[in-house]
Amino acid sequence: MGTLAPVHLLPDLTWRERYILDQNDHLKEITALRFENETLARELAAKELARRLDDLNHAHAQAVEVQQTYLTQVVYERDQKDVKEKLDELRIWKGAITGQIALLGGLATLINLALGIVLHFWK
Repeated sequence: MGTLAPVHLLPDLTWRERYILDQNDHLKEITALRFENETLARELAAKELARRLDDLNHAHAQAVEVQQTYLTQVVYERDQKDVKEKLDELRIWKGAITGQIALLGGLATLINLALGIVLHFWK
């Protein structure tokens, strides 16, 4: 125990004074342990906060990475307009091709009819 002087060198102390000195030493030890434990607790709390901050930073980085895959409203509307224009062009082209196919079908029918007539009278 860390008293000012060992208790056996102070023979004229009463038992109460010795008890108070012992209690004082005990309180000093408890206080020192308390401060050590508080320091350890602060260190552990700092490590835990650092770990949580790393987790949050990682989650934030993942969220930013995912967010970069999203389309903005402006880009979406621009691309949608382009798709509509191309679809309109395809519909016009389809109408033209359908008309040409109908014309070719009609010509094929006329040629077939003409050949049928020619072959019928050729005999």
